[in-house]
Amino acid sequence: LTRLIFIWFIKENKLVNPKLFDAKELQTIVDFEQDESSYYKAILQNLFFATLNAPIEQRNFADEGSFAQNKKHYGIKTLFRYANLFKIPKDEIVKLFECTPFLNGGLFECLDREDDSGRVIYFDGFTRKREYQPVVPNELFFASDVVVDLNSIYDTKGKKYSAKGLLEILNAYKFTVEESTPLDVEIALDPELLGKVFENLLASYNPETGASARKATGSYYTPREIVDYMVSTSLKEYLKKTGIDDTTLDTLLSYTNESIEISSGEKAKLIDALDSLKIIDPAIGSGAFPMGLLHAITHLLSKVDSDNKLWIQKLLDATPIALHDELKKTLEHSNLDYARKLHLIQNTIYGVDIQPVAVQIAKLRFFISLVIEQNPTSDKSNNYGITALPNLETKFVVANSLIPLDKKIDNLFHFEIGDKEREISKNREKHFYAKTRKEKLAIMAEDKKLRVELNELLTKDGMIGKESAKMLSEWNPYDPNHSAGFFDAEFMFGVTDGFDIVIGNPPYIRQEKIKELKPLLQKSNYASYNGTADIYIYFFEQGYKLLRDGGVLSFITSNKYTRAKYGKEFRAFVLANTKVLEYIDFNGVKVFESATVDTSILSFQKSAMTSKAKQSSFIYCDIGADYKGDELASYIKQNGFAYSQDDLSTDSFTFANPKELKIKKQIEAIGTPLKDWDIKINYGIKTGFNEAFIIDTAKRDELIAKDAKSADIIKPILRGRDIKRYGYEWAGLYIIGTFPALNINIENYPAIKEYLQGFGARLEQSGTNGSRKKTGNAWFETQDQIAYWQEFEKEKIVYPNMTKYRPFMLDTQGFYTNQKCFILNGNSNSLKYLIALLNSWLFEFAFKDFFPKLLGGTIELSKIFFELIPIPKISTEAQQPFATLVDYIIYAKSAGLDSEASFFESVIDVMIYGLYFEESMRKNDCYINEAVAHAIKPLQKSEEFIQNIKKSLD
Repeated sequence: LTRLIFIWFIKENKLVNPKLFDAKELQTIVDFEQDESSYYKAILQNLFFATLNAPIEQRNFADEGSFAQNKKHYGIKTLFRYANLFKIPKDEIVKLFECTPFLNGGLFECLDREDDSGRVIYFDGFTRKREYQPVVPNELFFASDVVVDLNSIYDTKGKKYSAKGLLEILNAYKFTVEESTPLDVEIALDPELLGKVFENLLASYNPETGASARKATGSYYTPREIVDYMVSTSLKEYLKKTGIDDTTLDTLLSYTNESIEISSGEKAKLIDALDSLKIIDPAIGSGAFPMGLLHAITHLLSKVDSDNKLWIQKLLDATPIALHDELKKTLEHSNLDYARKLHLIQNTIYGVDIQPVAVQIAKLRFFISLVIEQNPTSDKSNNYGITALPNLETKFVVANSLIPLDKKIDNLFHFEIGDKEREISKNREKHFYAKTRKEKLAIMAEDKKLRVELNELLTKDGMIGKESAKMLSEWNPYDPNHSAGFFDAEFMFGVTDGFDIVIGNPPYIRQEKIKELKPLLQKSNYASYNGTADIYIYFFEQGYKLLRDGGVLSFITSNKYTRAKYGKEFRAFVLANTKVLEYIDFNGVKVFESATVDTSILSFQKSAMTSKAKQSSFIYCDIGADYKGDELASYIKQNGFAYSQDDLSTDSFTFANPKELKIKKQIEAIGTPLKDWDIKINYGIKTGFNEAFIIDTAKRDELIAKDAKSADIIKPILRGRDIKRYGYEWAGLYIIGTFPALNINIENYPAIKEYLQGFGARLEQSGTNGSRKKTGNAWFETQDQIAYWQEFEKEKIVYPNMTKYRPFMLDTQGFYTNQKCFILNGNSNSLKYLIALLNSWLFEFAFKDFFPKLLGGTIELSKIFFELIPIPKISTEAQQPFATLVDYIIYAKSAGLDSEASFFESVIDVMIYGLYFEESMRKNDCYINEAVAHAIKPLQKSEEFIQNIKKSLD
């Protein structure tokens, strides 16, 4: 499919015969009746391997017949096959493909190959042996509105979907060829959108099972405006070393044709800086970020070096002398941007991904970008004016970016081993320009020989573990289906002193999904390692390690690391080793179409932090709901502000505007974190199967009627949605409290046993066949132990885990709660004081940034965040007025005195201010705490009492 999409783009330049995609014309060319896959094999495979990957003068059919008859052409994958599937003779078949130039580039290399034992592995199946040929039905290309079952793909049930054939789909689009082209045509499809299509394909296809696997791969397409912003800010930071002012750099990096005057000295500095620039995306996906950088730098060069003289010299300097004449000839017949892009691809941009298909997609976009800069001619003898594409196998590699080599010494490649590694690097440089299959095979053979010699050197001196030496020697960059289990920039790319820019969108994979990877990550000595950290945390630290000193990293990831417990080690790492450049929080704004995760951009510079550097400022911007995907840089310029790195803490990265920050500091100075109070915060109950354990009143009454003893373990329960400010709306639900901590004998509760048995194997806790999570608990017990079950029956504060409104209630009725809630236990007076503060306006205002904000404005009030709230620890006597006011509010609400309840809440609000800002409030004559404490009296439950108290406080 990747190859077909590429062909569709070059078809717009009339580089492919349109008859090959015309269903009517094909009826006279291909025998569709003979083979269900005749189109794919006869047309597409011959186009891929025997046309685009073969020079025009060498195109011909492979010999047919027995092995003795065809052994001359055995294993040659650049010759036509399947003559029997055509209705026309061989010479006409060859002519049919004649107008297509030889493109090279690796994308059209047939992946069938021999392993070390000589056995052929058929990945593409371009062979005369029918049993190894692919099955790709003609219907896939030519069907019209066929009903297909896509429910497993889209996570739906019983829905009907219709699909068209690929050629019909592709024909419906008007293909543009430049990624920078605005989408001003409704059905235009540009390569940038191609990246979007393929990143979704990448995310939803598991190559092992063929099943939907978006959550497993964690791959999401990054919108163009975000890519552009991250690219331009990273480049600007890098180019500051030229000494050119910010305004000039902004103009140079803007996608406008605005002219700008810069001196010849400044031009030379910029050209040198761009020539030495090294960029890597360690999770390349569909190549959005490297492609964005390619276009940004190309556009900048067109402004700085409009006639291309300086840049072409840099390109020639980096190209083997033997190829200079051919290269100069190519440049004469190409657009100016061809030279710019070629040198950047050859010398500047690198990418890694663990998934082979991702790397293929990225290479495809770069091939398209180079092809469009050439000017086709009608000269068949000169390959129609098209220069064959370079080979990108050593620029974009398939590897695990997070696992480094286990080296005994850091400067491994600086000794005798370094000489061998440089030989390997030089050999791979030749491959970039290699065009013929013969050249490539010679280079590959030499690479293999050198890797064997390297392995001998490595194991001889014990500078590297045997396993690592084996991994090095076995890594074959020319096998696009093999993913290396390690990554080493020096060995794979020849980059010895780090990268200037590390940029990307690391995968979104939760820690539960990387269990097998965790031991390797721990062994790799990540300072940020935490057993519950999601995978992107390690990409940050690995990105840092890939940087040279002063280099810049820019990632868009989940924003959970700013507050999550698992992010503490990483926060400490950032503060100790980097200079933060910007933090852009898309708080509640949906960036990724299919992802529910909240995201942020973090950019930092590799720089050990001095006390002076810690006080340096960075840009912080909270992207609000008013952002509509417009020009991101303008939005940040208008809404962002400076923030001091010194104001960040390893406990949590919380942000506020300057006024809020001043208030926050004052609050933190006065308050004591809740974790240092004599209180307990416990989770609600996770049963693992609420449908069985949560019952309504009718079922409760039925069970007790059968067995009165059941009442002992059936308890009233509140859900998150039932909780309101200072109260609740109970839904009449109960929980069957068979907690493992109680060691219940289910035989003593026959009615409950009979009821639960009705749910069958689903209650088993084995983790298989649709049962609950695997635990050591009995089938009739809840999933969690609930050793703290007695805390539910005490007076407590109950609050939901996820909420938009932050409601807190004081429970004196002994309700249990489900997993959507937390409970907070302590002494009675303290609880009332705490609930007064938690329901106050100041809590909502001042502590909103302590908690992750999810899509739609929902706040996550999890324990790890809650424990950090700084609350003034005042005496029991000073807490009493708050406790009494809480009594007033709860009674007033129960008596329907809503306006009175609101009044007392407003009194609490002002008193809470008084706790934190007493001096300021006294100065402005609005401090009321002492007056209220003097006037307040214990609650007497009558409306008259409430009215009198209200008047006295008024």
